[in-house]
Amino acid sequence: MNILKRMYGSGIILTILVLLQSSKPYSDTLDNLGFEKVLFIKHPAYFSSHFYTFFVDGMDEGGRRSCFHKDNGIYYIDLKSRVETQVILASDKRLPGDKGIFGRFDLSYDATRIVFDYRATVETGFRIYEIDVNGENLRQLTFDLPWEKDVIEKYGKFRDESRTYNKHIDDMHPCYSPDGRIIFTSTRVMFETFCNSSGALSTANIHRLDPSFDTPSELEASIEQISINGVSEFAPSVLNDGRIIFTRWEYLDKSSVSIKTLWSIYPDGSKGEEVYGLNHNIPSTFYKARAVPGNNHYVFCDGVPHFPQGGVGTVLRIDTRKDIRTKEPMELFTPVFMDHYEAGWTYKKGNRWASAEEGVGCRLYDDPYPLNEHQVLVACKINELDPWDHPNAYGIYLLDEAGNHEEILHPENTSCWVPYPLKPRPLPPIISEVVDPDLKNQKKALVILTDVNRGLTGVPRGSVKYIRVNEQIPRPWGSNTQLWDYEYSATSPQGDAHMWIRLQRGVVEVEEDGSAQFYVPADRSLFFEVLDSNYMAIQRERTWVNFRPGETRSCIGCHERSGESPGQNHVPLALTLAPQELGPQPGEERGFRLIHYESDVQPIWDKHCISCHGSEKAAGNLNLTNQPRHILNASYLNLKRRKPKNGKFCIGDYVREDDPDPYNDGQYREPYSFGAHTSWLIDMLKEGHQGVELSKEEMIRISTWMDNNIQYYGHYYGGRLEGEDHYRVVLSPEEALSPTAPWDPDER
Repeated sequence: MNILKRMYGSGIILTILVLLQSSKPYSDTLDNLGFEKVLFIKHPAYFSSHFYTFFVDGMDEGGRRSCFHKDNGIYYIDLKSRVETQVILASDKRLPGDKGIFGRFDLSYDATRIVFDYRATVETGFRIYEIDVNGENLRQLTFDLPWEKDVIEKYGKFRDESRTYNKHIDDMHPCYSPDGRIIFTSTRVMFETFCNSSGALSTANIHRLDPSFDTPSELEASIEQISINGVSEFAPSVLNDGRIIFTRWEYLDKSSVSIKTLWSIYPDGSKGEEVYGLNHNIPSTFYKARAVPGNNHYVFCDGVPHFPQGGVGTVLRIDTRKDIRTKEPMELFTPVFMDHYEAGWTYKKGNRWASAEEGVGCRLYDDPYPLNEHQVLVACKINELDPWDHPNAYGIYLLDEAGNHEEILHPENTSCWVPYPLKPRPLPPIISEVVDPDLKNQKKALVILTDVNRGLTGVPRGSVKYIRVNEQIPRPWGSNTQLWDYEYSATSPQGDAHMWIRLQRGVVEVEEDGSAQFYVPADRSLFFEVLDSNYMAIQRERTWVNFRPGETRSCIGCHERSGESPGQNHVPLALTLAPQELGPQPGEERGFRLIHYESDVQPIWDKHCISCHGSEKAAGNLNLTNQPRHILNASYLNLKRRKPKNGKFCIGDYVREDDPDPYNDGQYREPYSFGAHTSWLIDMLKEGHQGVELSKEEMIRISTWMDNNIQYYGHYYGGRLEGEDHYRVVLSPEEALSPTAPWDPDER
């Protein structure tokens, strides 16, 4: 009846008739769910600019509209009597402020306690609390950090652009781990989103804490970052087998707005593994995933565009037993579909898909909680003509696969979120990686590759001679000190290619049977390239993995799928030898180094080429000098502009930030698809050009640059324009990894 009142008041008679025809009331459904109460949160709908910016720009609009209300809180409703009970409200004197926002929560396995995130004011961040279901024993678990005021003073300079965010720390999306710890995501890593030129948008990574400690200092000391991501990780929950599933934004040699995938890790952060979405651009975001109780075959989640909707979209049911590299596992549970890789929805209207401008015209959903593979509790914008960010548009509904929506609660003056059955749940098994203590002390992990040839279609066995290990460096808050006018990033490493910095960790040899065993640094975002005898990349990995200290990981080849068998009847040769340390390529003093065009490649042009290809005498209209050109130099820009020949590019094919085919830029690419093997310049230099013969070491420098997506800068720091401080300074890899520049040391 609440639906009819709201819609009749708007004169939406036609929509009422559609609802009456499409929704089948079944009065006894709520009596047979196996529980009597549903927990939920009340607050007005966010209006954030992106799915991941709810804590940055989604809660307050300069006083013209605010999500901060006194009656925001955690409640539960009795399904029989429909009586609501308050667990805790923003106006509770035990909480700071008197009209804060409750974000997400989790219920303990014995259904006695709730862990939640709470933000008191616009000027403060989310903190994590725990409370008994009866509202007693409120306890704060994360606190303002001792150095937070200094950080806000130093980096909080974007308030005009984002009035609700001033670089405070946010601890968000907590859930209970089977081992008693609490998993959450946090901006305490102090990373900026790569594509944001102003630095106003921040990244959150997965952490854990031990709530068994009593004092703030002990709790803070127990916090451990268990995953590293240069963009963002959100919405962790626990699978039935004890793993943590969460949304991870992929940003490695893919366009920025697509590929927000579902990943899993053990509660200690080890054994990172793709669950679904690694090569799927539509929808661009798989968000707020939960497994069906009792099995992990089915996972429900939100399917969400990149922007501008604050994380609402359609409900997806994913069958993880099917081939996760295809679209076969993904099923629309609700009739809304993302046909854009970046923004917006379409919805089923008769026999066609219709566009939903700003969300008007379709129902939208958030945070599905599966009761089984056929039914979910979900927050729903039931009125199709309400805008997606209407503050009072969302209520709690029971939804089934036939499309029936049974209202549980839909107040008229706010919205409801995060529906959660108030009942005990089975405790999943406690799992963790077996840790090598010596490796842990060295902050290393061990990688065992069974056969690199697996998955390399069309590559003759024996072609792969080396593996190059690279690292994606997150962009720290401390890097955004030199701003200049550029479309994407204040510290972009090169024109239209990737916007983040990669560095080289080193190379190892591959044995004759395709196996390798080697050490890698732990707690870094690492990815791999397989190389031929000339150190040219045959294939590149377009995702990354975090290894925890002391962890041992094995893989059977390239592009492997979970559960595949090695299929070998012999002991890999690499296992009969001692593990390798990462080492240098020919011509390098050490393997751990920056990839920096002006240091690596420009000296080769200066030595061999500028006598003919100089600024005044430019043969073939090709200037290969180091003359500054805005943020890049002449040789780099001129090489990028050279036309293809014989089906190859001058400096090889590379991944562009705005991919020409954004719907498919996450798809698998065959070997020899990128880099030096697609370069006619490499072919010409190998044959010799005008009597110029480059050394093996020089050829490796050029091909390594091409194979690493033509990266220009090797770090985020310093000025890019002439006259700026620390103009195009050359740093060491250690300095590039620092949270602040060498001339601005981190005092924390």
